[in-house]
Amino acid sequence: MPLGGQQLLLPPPAAGDLQKHRSVQQSTQQLLPAVQRQLVLSLRRQQYDASQDGHQATASTPSSRSLRAHYALTTPSKDPSAANPVGKYYPGFFGGALYYQNKLRCQRTVCTPGWRSSCGDTANCRNKHCRSESAGDGSICDINPCIQGNCYRGICMGGSGATCPSHTNECRQYKCSPKTGQCRESCPVPNGTPCNNGLGSCLCGSCVPVPPKCPSDPDKCNKYVFDEATKKCNLVTTQCTQPSDPKYECKELRCKKGTGLCTAFWNKPDNTQCSVGKCQKGVCVPSAVCPAKCPVHKNPCKYYECNEATGKCDIEKNVCEGGACPEGTCDGKGNCIPAPKCPPSCGPHPNQCKVYECNFSTGKCTNERNKDQGATCTINNGPGKCDEGVCKPDPKCSGTCPLPTNPRQECKQLVCNGATGVCDLLANQLDGTLCKDGKCVAGECIQATCPVVPCKSFVIVNGQCVEVPATGGTCDDGNSCTVDDKCVSGVCQGTPKVCARRQGSACTQSVCNNATGNCEVVKLQDGFPCNDGVKCTQNDVCLNGTCKGTPLVCLRRRQTFPPCKTSSCDEATGTCKTVNAAANTTCGPGSGCTVNICDGNGNCQNSTTSCSALNGPCKRGECIAGRCQEVAVNPGQACEDNLLCINSVCIGTSCTPVSPVTCPPPGGCFAGATCVEVSH
Repeated sequence: MPLGGQQLLLPPPAAGDLQKHRSVQQSTQQLLPAVQRQLVLSLRRQQYDASQDGHQATASTPSSRSLRAHYALTTPSKDPSAANPVGKYYPGFFGGALYYQNKLRCQRTVCTPGWRSSCGDTANCRNKHCRSESAGDGSICDINPCIQGNCYRGICMGGSGATCPSHTNECRQYKCSPKTGQCRESCPVPNGTPCNNGLGSCLCGSCVPVPPKCPSDPDKCNKYVFDEATKKCNLVTTQCTQPSDPKYECKELRCKKGTGLCTAFWNKPDNTQCSVGKCQKGVCVPSAVCPAKCPVHKNPCKYYECNEATGKCDIEKNVCEGGACPEGTCDGKGNCIPAPKCPPSCGPHPNQCKVYECNFSTGKCTNERNKDQGATCTINNGPGKCDEGVCKPDPKCSGTCPLPTNPRQECKQLVCNGATGVCDLLANQLDGTLCKDGKCVAGECIQATCPVVPCKSFVIVNGQCVEVPATGGTCDDGNSCTVDDKCVSGVCQGTPKVCARRQGSACTQSVCNNATGNCEVVKLQDGFPCNDGVKCTQNDVCLNGTCKGTPLVCLRRRQTFPPCKTSSCDEATGTCKTVNAAANTTCGPGSGCTVNICDGNGNCQNSTTSCSALNGPCKRGECIAGRCQEVAVNPGQACEDNLLCINSVCIGTSCTPVSPVTCPPPGGCFAGATCVEVSH
């Protein structure tokens, strides 16, 4: 109820208040059920009417402005320019602060109506009839029309800017107006903002096409170039014009990656054709001249071919298979295969009723033929006759004829006389039949011929050669690196040749060469232990035929040695001993431009040092204020900075490149900064 006096009435909302306060995001608006929105609207309107009838406004009774602001929040906004808050509390009834003087505030003073007319003492009367009200912590409050915060202990803190809707032009944006609180200002986005799916860049509110950015160039001789036709970045390599001077025909001019200039000469690959021969290590080496015709090989199935590298006919090749040779044809492996030839006569057949005949295609007696029907033969030491290649007994003779009793007739046999039926006829044994000293041939015992084999001998036993191992005779084992070859139990064995040890080198040895039989010096394998004869080295091993050791390191301990004393190895004993440090060895810091050095006798003395270490083509070291400093010299004069084909001058204390060497046409800079004539 009114307490008397004048009531504090809040002014009615202006026509634009519904749009001045920001609405929550439409996604949140759509989640609030329609029924709840209607109940809230009804309650707010009742409270608004009560406030118009003279009821005081409190934190729990929103004013007409906060109600209308809440009405705008709970009703989906149709104005796309309205700013959307990002706070987590609703203004007004659902967490809103106190609406006072056109703002949502965290504090306000409320007095009973007509209090001034009933008060004498204004200060005391005010304290009696007025009170201060604070919004609850977390209530939304207005910092300015475009920024809202949250109340904490009566103070509006924090603040988050308004979220304006997206602009139809991607290079422009809406911004909240601090005067109206509405997103009606259209401003350009920052220049350089990507647009058109990355194919353009925003410039003053418009999307300007830009070419794609190519990768960084690998070096100054290889650069990426954008191809408008393919819309791709292609890597383009600098092509150098090759000099026409014949002395450069085995050189290739290439681009130097550090400068991007064609100043680097490279050797062409070895064996590249040049004017008089082939390139070798950047020089044109004349080719060896082969003779018009190579000499004839002593082997008719081989021939010589010229080696173009040496100009000599020292390459052996085989004649193709089927090539002619004196005895027949070549087999393609360097051998002459004799042509087939039949012997004058074929040997006896083991079947006395068959004979061998020559096969003219092979030149061998491999064809068989039956003897004529009825030809005589011997069977069971009796006469017989051949019948279709089979020896059958003669009907007149029966039984077996005995062997001759005379030893001289060991290659003969008694056969039955077909006319008398008596074994009184002598016939030759079959050729090849074994006899005492060999084999029967035409009825005679022919002594066998045994082969001649080194370290072996043969004896004839029952007509056959039997091998007997030999020992003690000289022979040749075919190994050039053995001596005193002798037969041992039928095997030729030699004593390995001993090469004298090479004196004066611990990493070489003398070994026998099997191809020549001579002793040759070879290097021991790297890493083989040795002794280099130096006592002040350790872990000596062979390296490329030379014995090398690691120098013995004597440690210097500052706690033990004075500044001008050190430890070194004594070659006489191989141990470390204390010696004087070398003269001019630094032994301590000096002052200013001086330094302490050793005098060679173990004493540390102060000495003036030179500042020449700072000298250069454009600078000189000088002692200034007790300290070595660089002083510029030769300003503007030419200097050498080791850059090919670049003019450099002194600028300050640095030799600075300023321009490339310009050669008069048709010249070009190829070696150092020298101009040489080239033809185009």
